[in-house]
Amino acid sequence: MSRIVHVTEEVDYVWGGLTYAVSRFCYEQRKRGCDIELVCLTDQETRPDHPFITCFRRSRIPALKQVGSCVPMRQLLARAVEGGAVQVFHVHGMWRMPHIYPTLLGERHGIPVVVAPHGSLGAAALKCGSRLKAPFWKLYQRPAFERASCFHATAESEAEDIRRLGIRKPIAVIPNGVDMMLDLPEARKDPPTVLCLGRIHPIKAIDNLLKAWSAVEQRFPHWRLRIVGPDQDGHLAELLRLTESLRLRNVSFEGPLEGEPKVRAFAQASLFAMPSKSENFGLTAAEALAAGTPVIVSKGAPWSEVVDRECGWWIDHGVEPLRDALLGAMAMPAATLAEMGARGRAWVIDRYGWATPTQHTLELYEWLRRGAHRGDMPAFVTSEA
Repeated sequence: MSRIVHVTEEVDYVWGGLTYAVSRFCYEQRKRGCDIELVCLTDQETRPDHPFITCFRRSRIPALKQVGSCVPMRQLLARAVEGGAVQVFHVHGMWRMPHIYPTLLGERHGIPVVVAPHGSLGAAALKCGSRLKAPFWKLYQRPAFERASCFHATAESEAEDIRRLGIRKPIAVIPNGVDMMLDLPEARKDPPTVLCLGRIHPIKAIDNLLKAWSAVEQRFPHWRLRIVGPDQDGHLAELLRLTESLRLRNVSFEGPLEGEPKVRAFAQASLFAMPSKSENFGLTAAEALAAGTPVIVSKGAPWSEVVDRECGWWIDHGVEPLRDALLGAMAMPAATLAEMGARGRAWVIDRYGWATPTQHTLELYEWLRRGAHRGDMPAFVTSEA
């Protein structure tokens, strides 16, 4: 096992944000010469072909599978700690046992543990999901938070979510980086398209987008709406029924995209829409901007600066604000949208590379290893409230 151990529930790239962020932090830290191990679960027969990823198969027992209980993972982490091979744990996500094991071991052996909720503590996110959340919070998750050394928030708004729950540990605000699309594929924006890309889940509020689209489709019959991403918990069926009931014609539902096809989808879009109820960072908005596409983002994501940068809209939740933003954006000349996209691309390339976030995580680890004294606390860390 390695000096810095990242732990998450799973690494499956179709689910986007969290998997992307965890993997990229690992890659970038390894490029800096760090010894890294990423430990996770998987449902797949074939496991990720990366030397720094250790995957364990999920339990076949339904109750254990639901909470992510994995004795072999726990044993591996314990052996590594007892052998002195772990200096820092960085835990990504919550609500499963892989997020609990490191905090238990860290407390027992005096190893710093950084916890990154990745948006799971937003008000809307806390309301979604299994009925097991309440007992799991009381028995496992809240005690795990109390054992953590520090929290990692990707935006100030997420730090506020953490404090709102009464958590009094230090918080490091370190945004995710974005892979810079420096060599964009040649892409035609014909027909003009609104792209919504991400997992298909109720928290993404795609139903609001469909309802808003029903109010604009007839006025802009040459535009189309692409909804791209993996179905989660059967939500796609609900959206298909809604699409049929609204009699929408220029809407397509497509599976997940990765690599070149994903980059091309961003570049071909005239607008990108993110109507989510809650996003800790909103990676796909950053990717759209990096591809030169202006964005319409709900206030569930920390992207207010797109207004100041004149590269997008930051709107209230709900159908009407989304409808109004679409009407205004779709009425703009293509050249105006292209200018907005160019401004957004230049800003994101300048602001959201991986160098600074990676350096900050390494500074955070070193500070925690030295004892987390207030006197030498990094500037991006806030002390206990």
